[in-house]
Amino acid sequence: MNKMINKINDNFCNIKLIAIDVDGTLVNSKKELTKENVEAIKYAVRRGVKVVISSGRPLSGIKQYEGPFEKDIPFITFNGAMVVKKDSNVVLYNKTIEYNEAYNILKYIYDNKINVVVWSDSKLYVNVISDTTKSYGYKSGCDPILSFDIEKMCQDGVNKILLYGDNSDLLNYKNDISRISNKVNLEFSSPYYLEIFNIEASKGNAVKALCDYYGFNREEVVTIGDNFNDLSMLKFSKISVAMDNSPDEIKEMCTFVTKSNEESGVAYAIRILIK
Repeated sequence: MNKMINKINDNFCNIKLIAIDVDGTLVNSKKELTKENVEAIKYAVRRGVKVVISSGRPLSGIKQYEGPFEKDIPFITFNGAMVVKKDSNVVLYNKTIEYNEAYNILKYIYDNKINVVVWSDSKLYVNVISDTTKSYGYKSGCDPILSFDIEKMCQDGVNKILLYGDNSDLLNYKNDISRISNKVNLEFSSPYYLEIFNIEASKGNAVKALCDYYGFNREEVVTIGDNFNDLSMLKFSKISVAMDNSPDEIKEMCTFVTKSNEESGVAYAIRILIK
């Protein structure tokens, strides 16, 4: 850990919102929410802090972790493309990919037989049913639907497109898609997952939308993450926390580095920050 507790001072005592990534951050490699993290989140909630999930997953894929969180608290989903209250399903913020952009991107993907997952109207569409898509569907809480009807997906509104495969191939696809559209963000959530969403959709913009909703400012916000799709929210908040399992580039730009997701690093950070 190259940045630690000595970075924390009295200016960080008025925390009102904590946004936490899921995979690689909140949960361990077994996708479990540890007892230490559960207790730390409950502690922060009791202290009046709004603690929210900020994930690339849909709401259905994070409901299993809702236990320690405040009732009907908004969760950030689809890498910031949607902010939705976890119990009432009230949508506070929604950014889909524009129709023409989504259509042109999906046509390129389907024409080139690239492995893809498409989130549209809270449904999980794929172009192949495989162990990978079944596993992804299980993690996301949705059964994958085999579909080649690009027009219907785009008409219903595309929240996120996810390409999966070898990193070298994904880098080539990223370059191609960046030439097809300049109105989308393309971010790696892991070396094997390339995620595509509306250029205005990001975890940072979603955290800002929550600040506007609650009347908070960025000086009152903590964000905790581990990868490049967390970068926008880590840059937005006054206090940014990187997991010890993060790439060095993420660690270097954050306020401090906590323990890894295997060591309940979220709990460690919360106990330092919330007194």
